[in-house]
Amino acid sequence: MRKILLCLILLSLWACTTQTQWETYRTSENSATSSPTESSETPTIAATHVVPTPTVELQEYYDSELNLYIKYPIGWAEKSHGVFVGDDGYLIIQKLEGYHSPHPDTVSVDFANTIYSKEKPFIGCAGWGVDGCIVLHNFNPEEREKQSIISVIPYKIKENYAEYFTIETTWKYHLQINESIRLGERLLSPSSTPSSTELHQEPQKIYQDGFVIQEFSYDASPEISMMIAREGQEINSGNNCGIENDNILNLNLIKLGGGSLQVNNALNEIIFEYAGYGYDDSPWSFCNWHDKWIIETNRILIINGKILNHELGYEEIFGWHILQGIPIYFVLQNGKYYISINEHLVDIPYDEIFHYGCCATYVFNPHTDGEKSWIQVKRNGVDYTVVISTK
Repeated sequence: MRKILLCLILLSLWACTTQTQWETYRTSENSATSSPTESSETPTIAATHVVPTPTVELQEYYDSELNLYIKYPIGWAEKSHGVFVGDDGYLIIQKLEGYHSPHPDTVSVDFANTIYSKEKPFIGCAGWGVDGCIVLHNFNPEEREKQSIISVIPYKIKENYAEYFTIETTWKYHLQINESIRLGERLLSPSSTPSSTELHQEPQKIYQDGFVIQEFSYDASPEISMMIAREGQEINSGNNCGIENDNILNLNLIKLGGGSLQVNNALNEIIFEYAGYGYDDSPWSFCNWHDKWIIETNRILIINGKILNHELGYEEIFGWHILQGIPIYFVLQNGKYYISINEHLVDIPYDEIFHYGCCATYVFNPHTDGEKSWIQVKRNGVDYTVVISTK
């Protein structure tokens, strides 16, 4: 009798345990598959795809060339100057030669599209505490542990000029490493007071390839006054090529979002892909000229699928148009602005050329009527209008 009673007690305990386990399983299963609309309570969203940056012990490294301090996980071995490798990640610190635009996003876009175009990069990690970044192997949250991140960071900053370095590492340690960076020196543009001679220079007049580049006082310029008077007319909304854009090449520009673009031919085949940056999906201009197609976007000029900035070593290009059958555009290089006339770079004495203004400020962007071109500039804090025309 005692044995029977003992068996009944054990059997009862086993049944309770099994029921508890089953209820636990059902509860977890239901919570994982149920929709938030099936409950009146506020659902708790599990961050199933968010892998927090691991907190690991770090050691500091000083790069004397870049004059910066950066930390990386203890246990990673230094394979060569600025290269560290561990079992679960790596770090490469490198000076970025040949890029001096004051806009990190422009540097990131140019660098990604010329060096990593085959990787289909994703550009722009806003709010990550870095100045610009590139995600290689395309952006895929499901596989980000395998992805590499390249941060593009300025370490010397002057007016219209900067010097950059890159940090390449795995996603797992990206934020932790970037947050550890300490710059030994961040150079800023020194304030200087222009001399009276500089402030009272004679109006500029430059001749180049049959064109004259003439400076006017802003208030005294009849050309700019006449342009501003055209109320309601969109002077330059983003396609001011200076020619009739008849699309004789039968190309179609596709906006992919985030500034990324692709160009398709008449057979709807992709002939060019471009990883853009930012929230503006529109290129500044898309033109057809002779046997060439031209895209201007984000201070970068693309001709027949080649980024002209990288081909010529220019940091920024903007305002491309045809004037009297000649290609004209503007260049920022080593902190100075130039005008390119028929691929000849003309030195101009201006600190700023206004461009990419929107809405009511369209009129101040570089624009043309096919006979003359206008730009709004600044020299020593004074506004001028510059007119480019034939003699």
